[in-house]
Amino acid sequence: MKTHAEITRLSRMNNSIRSMELSLGRKRGVAALCDDDLAALRALVQSQSFKATR
Repeated sequence: MKTHAEITRLSRMNNSIRSMELSLGRKRGVAALCDDDLAALRALVQSQSFKATR
């Protein structure tokens, strides 16, 4: 019974690690896309000429 409990514990720990790796991988991809979008937005704003209203 002790061996079975240890196998179950290790299996759950392994699943948690895999879930975290998947989550972090997705986060990196989404962050990269956001960085690209922000860079494009920054370039667009900097290319515009703004006149003071006062």
